[in-house]
Amino acid sequence: MRFRTRGLFASIAMVALALHSARAQAQAVLKGVVLVNITETPIAGAEVTLPALNLRATSDSSGRFLIRGIPAGNYAVTVRHIRYSPISSLLSFGATDTVDTDMLLTAAQTVLPTVAIAGEKAPTGKLSAFDERRRSGAGHFLTEADLKKNENGRLAEALARLPGNKVLSGSSQSSWLYGGRGVQSRSSSSTPPVDQFDKAKGAKSGYCYSAVVLDGIFVYQGNPGESLFDLNSVPLSEIAGVESYAGGATIPAMYNGTRSTCGLIVIWTK
Repeated sequence: MRFRTRGLFASIAMVALALHSARAQAQAVLKGVVLVNITETPIAGAEVTLPALNLRATSDSSGRFLIRGIPAGNYAVTVRHIRYSPISSLLSFGATDTVDTDMLLTAAQTVLPTVAIAGEKAPTGKLSAFDERRRSGAGHFLTEADLKKNENGRLAEALARLPGNKVLSGSSQSSWLYGGRGVQSRSSSSTPPVDQFDKAKGAKSGYCYSAVVLDGIFVYQGNPGESLFDLNSVPLSEIAGVESYAGGATIPAMYNGTRSTCGLIVIWTK
């Protein structure tokens, strides 16, 4: 009886070990590189944390980091370095995902008191959030004044002048942004197929296109069968501001819900 009891305990232990091993294998991985925004110089010694899980890693001399053992779910990821402004981004992890992303930090700046300029109106409504993010230094921005300098051109041309943006132009004056840094899962890294309607306009398969938000609503998220959003479909004269984010680390948390795109463009109309 004593032998049988030990055998039973041994069997239970083996089952528990197998379950633990299966759970471990089903956990996700976060990897990437911490870079200086714009110059993309690697940052060593940056702390990358998932506060909810008490997981952390420090970037090496090449700016690279790796965090294992992440259960499936949505978690805030925070990056800090004493010389740079901290950033926080909400990332989504599948059970077996390896999420590979760049974290872009901006040099810490001393914030001076806001000085009212005669004749300049403070942004209101939807543009108040735009202006707040513009002052934070994450991402790249085009104000209405910037767009007026090229008012006879098209939005895609204005965006192409911002660092890191690549424009693919098709027929019928259609254009799309592609090739930013995306939050791409190794288990589902293939880019979504291009809709036949977009192919007819000159879009190409195999490109990782940027997500697009128009007045706070996603108009392209990289979902299968979803048609691309033509950037030139919105005249410059109707645009009050544009936000451009190269990758998941700089994308505002409220827009960081897409997994099949590279970068993000946020367009605000007047």
